[in-house]
Amino acid sequence: MKETAGCPGRSAAGKKHTGAGIPGKAAYALLDKKKRFAITWVGLYGKEQRRMDMQFDRNRRREKSYRGVQGTIVSMEPTRIGNRRADGCMMFVGLEDQEGNLVNFTVSPTTFVLDYVMLREGMEVTMYYRTDEPVPLIYPPQYRAAVVTPRMPGQMVDVDYYNRSLINQDMTLQLNLDGSVDITTTNNQRFLGSPANNDLVVVYTSSTRSIPAQTTPARIVVLCPSVLSRQ
Repeated sequence: MKETAGCPGRSAAGKKHTGAGIPGKAAYALLDKKKRFAITWVGLYGKEQRRMDMQFDRNRRREKSYRGVQGTIVSMEPTRIGNRRADGCMMFVGLEDQEGNLVNFTVSPTTFVLDYVMLREGMEVTMYYRTDEPVPLIYPPQYRAAVVTPRMPGQMVDVDYYNRSLINQDMTLQLNLDGSVDITTTNNQRFLGSPANNDLVVVYTSSTRSIPAQTTPARIVVLCPSVLSRQ
């Protein structure tokens, strides 16, 4: 293209041109389109990342704080702690689960037994242990019993941590409190606080088929943290 005399940047036809390296309208439109695409992609990526983070958080919360083993007590004998002699305060309980496997539990004075029943051989119970406690790699497996509940026909029990919405860890049960629910501590005293954000023993008879299932419990026992463990 030839430039006219005295008019640099104009062709012989008098039309202005952009010149090398100077973007025109098409180039600006292309850059603007790429910018919008980049912003959209970053936004979608961030949204997807947040969704994955929420899914990971949900999966992490689904690990229950307590796990129960249901079976029949087949043996009971006193045991000891470390080098101390057996003084009768600790019991070594053999539990035969529903598949015929033997699972051993240590029952201590801090183990909460629902209804304060006297354990005996032949009794059908569910023994719960904390999933965050270390366990010896031995067979048959051995756990420290945190909660023991006797078999109660027509009643169900859930032992778990319940959050501020009164939903348990694996998000299978949500509690509805209508003011008629009996809420106590492990020493059978009335619990005067909110049961939310606590480990609970929940006794109920029925629940909805929703997700999570909802129930108005018959009673709740709050597993208050030990005062000694805080010192």
